[in-house]
Amino acid sequence: MYWKLVPSTIRRRVPNALLDGSRPTAPSHIDGSATRRMAIVLVTLLGLTHSNPAVAQIEGFTEPHATIDLAATENGVVASILVKEGETVSKGQLLATLDTDVLETTLEVARAQMHSTGKIDAAQADWRSWQSKLDKLRELRTKGHASQTELERAEADCAIAKARLEMAREDQAISALDYKRIEAQLERRRIRSPIDGIVLKVFKDAGEAILPTSPNVLTLVELDPLRARFSVPTPQAASLRPGSSVLVRFPETGRQAIGAVEFVSPVTDAKSGTVPVAVVLPNEHGKYRSGVRCVLEVPPPAGAGGSTSENSANRATAPQKTDGPPGPNRKDNHV
Repeated sequence: MYWKLVPSTIRRRVPNALLDGSRPTAPSHIDGSATRRMAIVLVTLLGLTHSNPAVAQIEGFTEPHATIDLAATENGVVASILVKEGETVSKGQLLATLDTDVLETTLEVARAQMHSTGKIDAAQADWRSWQSKLDKLRELRTKGHASQTELERAEADCAIAKARLEMAREDQAISALDYKRIEAQLERRRIRSPIDGIVLKVFKDAGEAILPTSPNVLTLVELDPLRARFSVPTPQAASLRPGSSVLVRFPETGRQAIGAVEFVSPVTDAKSGTVPVAVVLPNEHGKYRSGVRCVLEVPPPAGAGGSTSENSANRATAPQKTDGPPGPNRKDNHV
């Protein structure tokens, strides 16, 4: 008779093993083992009754915050691969190079032309010579010992010499720009990491060709922070805002973390009636793996009960299972 007083929603949540496959009744006399069994049932019922069903438990999965396929921007042959799969890399680190023999030789030629001053010196000397002749002809013209035609021809020759000097200087400036262009081409044949991350996959080895149909050289992932994705029912998604803090649990490890809502889709999926939600989790030392199941606790909308929000906050601030600082031989970065 006591069992019938328990709500059906609670009765379904009580493990049958606690009841030995039977329902509790009011026995005329209870032995010691039956008393202990009944106590376990009552404690279980008490815990289920005081749980907070208003907090939604939404299952999801973790994924890298960024996955980048690094491709060569030019065709060629791979000269070197400087990293291995699973290696941690930093932003700007050199990861691989393509063959650069021809470009390096071209760069040396451009460097020599950029620093060459022979053309400028010759043009400057020629201009000074014509300028000196022009000055003398002007003086003779004032004394009547030179014709106007001779003066005009000297002025034209002096102007041409000055133009040649300017052309020599422009050629040197163009050589400097050409040197920078070749340097940029060389840099395009060096593949660097755009993020702080981990090498997930290496597709090429030294000596392999880079073709337009297969330009990818390696794949990087960013695991700190980590992203978790969930499909939240529309009523519960109404309480989530970008930047708000939420509790995410990891059932397999018993850990939980406080994350920040990164994205709440403005569109509800018509088939499932759920809203895509992304949460960013701090993942220093690779504490949480990518690709594992996780559970998002979504508090009820405002006004649905103050005790629910309080219980959710208490769970978020309760002591959690954590590991100590990584040792020298421990690998904490997981993909």
